[in-house]
Amino acid sequence: MIVPRLIIGAAVVLAAVIARRDAAHRPLAWALGGALAGDVVRAALELPPQVELALYLAAPALSAWCALRVLAGLTPWAAPAAPLAIWAAALWLAVAWPWFWPHAPLAAHVAAVVVQGAAAVSFWRSPRTAGVSETCALVLAGGDVVALAGPLGFPEAWAKLGWGWAVVAAQAGVMGAVLVFLQGRALMREEA
Repeated sequence: MIVPRLIIGAAVVLAAVIARRDAAHRPLAWALGGALAGDVVRAALELPPQVELALYLAAPALSAWCALRVLAGLTPWAAPAAPLAIWAAALWLAVAWPWFWPHAPLAAHVAAVVVQGAAAVSFWRSPRTAGVSETCALVLAGGDVVALAGPLGFPEAWAKLGWGWAVVAAQAGVMGAVLVFLQGRALMREEA
């Protein structure tokens, strides 16, 4: 998982550089940076299961928030409602009912994808054109869709099939590489 984290880290740095010049890119920088920070903390520290799950569920919630801000154009105060509900509901169900615990990540990602899809539809129906921020937000949403085919909700079952967390690592690495390419190209065009 080190290589995908490095690639996502490069995407975070580029997003931060663009965000300093363009406020429309800030949600992407926050979403990528927050998801990466949570992933690194989970990997580096021995955490209680509830805390580890809370950090893991933050990634789809941040992706959904990014889509609502960038694609749907919601205000900073209106956008967090749905992602916070996704995060809180999945965490509460997992803690309250142990049988739901293995399914919480999958449920959170499915809910996030639904929110991202609604945001994408609203963007396609709007007269706005896709800049680098909108394109990266769509890539982030597409990455979550692809991730649903991996072992997010049922890692043990997928591991028996020979996939395991390698699918998640590959998905994150490819998505990060696409984000690095898109943002790097945008920066080079600005410099040219």
